[in-house]
Amino acid sequence: MKIITIEEEAREQLNSRINAIADYLKRLENLMAYAYQRRDCSIGKLPYYTIRGKLYYKLSDVHQFIRESFNPPATKIERQ
Repeated sequence: MKIITIEEEAREQLNSRINAIADYLKRLENLMAYAYQRRDCSIGKLPYYTIRGKLYYKLSDVHQFIRESFNPPATKIERQ
């Protein structure tokens, strides 16, 4: 194993850049999740209710949406 030494100022700059990238990726992830959420709601995949500008979902609808999204219906295999 090689040991690399780095000055404290350089380490702090590197940590700052890594944290900035991590923050950017988190914001991007949230934006994408919001976009998918809006798409699923607008095409009727996930029913929602709006009360005072906030979106609310029934827990049973969310569970059904997850089941349908991640467990595709099984196809029947025909035997020959």
